Amino acid sequence: MIFLVDFSSKCGIMINKRKVIELEKKFANLHVHSTHSDGAFSPKELVRLAKEEGYGAVAMTDHDTATGCDELKEEAAAAGLMSVMGVEFSCTAPELNANFHMVGFDFDPNEPTMKDFLRYLSEKETYITKLQFDSAMERGTLTHITWDEVVEANPGLTWFCNEPVFRTLIAKGLKTMLDYPEFFKDFRRPFPTPYQTPTAKETIANIRRAGGVPILAHGQHVLDRVPALMSYGLMGLEVSHHMLSESNETESANEIAAQYGLYRSGGSDHHGIMGGQQLRYPKGQNPFETKFLEYGVSETYFMEIYHRTRG
Repeated sequence: MIFLVDFSSKCGIMINKRKVIELEKKFANLHVHSTHSDGAFSPKELVRLAKEEGYGAVAMTDHDTATGCDELKEEAAAAGLMSVMGVEFSCTAPELNANFHMVGFDFDPNEPTMKDFLRYLSEKETYITKLQFDSAMERGTLTHITWDEVVEANPGLTWFCNEPVFRTLIAKGLKTMLDYPEFFKDFRRPFPTPYQTPTAKETIANIRRAGGVPILAHGQHVLDRVPALMSYGLMGLEVSHHMLSESNETESANEIAAQYGLYRSGGSDHHGIMGGQQLRYPKGQNPFETKFLEYGVSETYFMEIYHRTRG
């Protein structure tokens, strides 16, 4: 159901029908992360939480990796939820003076170019994380743990960031969730790397080559670059995301999507109940808590992506 908000004055001087507010129920949460990247929950746990929250569909969009997508699809089907595979890619566009996150939906991760792309991105992240791990061991801020233990404790992963390291520390009884802020501050240190951040043009092209739908994630402060990104092949925008809400750009994102006939996506993005951040805070003290079904998109918008009804 769509309502037009009419701000007509009694004397008829001011009429504003430009604001369009979507009041449909949020059917799909299309931006969540699992333990296969930097999430706190496994794909199975994400499906359970999505169903408990009342969503009818979910998409797991781990950073630069698709290793958990098959599990998510199987668990969603078993739970009676619809799903679509996804990956959130980090990329840059110097010519646009901006960095972006692109969500690729419904592509083939085994398409040769995409398969090589995903392998490169896993190597890129793991290379830095291993340097950070070794540095922390040398400084003595990490002890009684080996890199092999981290790998063995996180089967199926190819993309290693600080999260699998921290989970292994918890499993060994060396840390608790409340230790995470201090761990993160010490662990995440910059190191030079031979790996380059992929460009937006390359990322979008790879998603489309693999048969997918590239969508600009949480485009706060960069919505003016959408026409340029469309020239690279962009097909959609996230229109529901806490960063857009915080920057008061939710309405603008919806208007741009409508103007250019783009797909609309959205989700909680690792915040709120679906994210896992609440595990790190005492009950009632979670600054990331969100309202029930606050982020996501309607069934109409989800089905457009699912059935590819736009050009």
